[in-house]
Amino acid sequence: MRVTPRQREAAADMILELEGTRLQVAKIPSGDGYIRVVLQENPRWYCKLCAEHLSVRRRFPRPRPFIKRRDTLNALRRISEGHANPGGAYFERLMPLVRKRALELRRRPVVELAPAMEAVYDW
Repeated sequence: MRVTPRQREAAADMILELEGTRLQVAKIPSGDGYIRVVLQENPRWYCKLCAEHLSVRRRFPRPRPFIKRRDTLNALRRISEGHANPGGAYFERLMPLVRKRALELRRRPVVELAPAMEAVYDW
């Protein structure tokens, strides 16, 4: 399977988003103890991906994400470089999200930046 330039750009965009955010929770005092408050959340696409792939083990009876952040970033890097492995599990899980992001990038309006202004000094 070939990765298009738009998909490579989308994967790079997802890398920046995932590296720039992380779930951060703080405890603040409450009337009868502490409550947890979310300071920063993971990207929505990453939360959905983790929710779709949960595992339950005897040691941890509560479902936990099977997806690992490090492996997700590695797979996205390979996709953004065009070295995708179609047989890889993370590739199969991430490509639908990358395709969706590529479509969103295509629909985004292109914003042209003003040309750089040169400073001219008369001394």
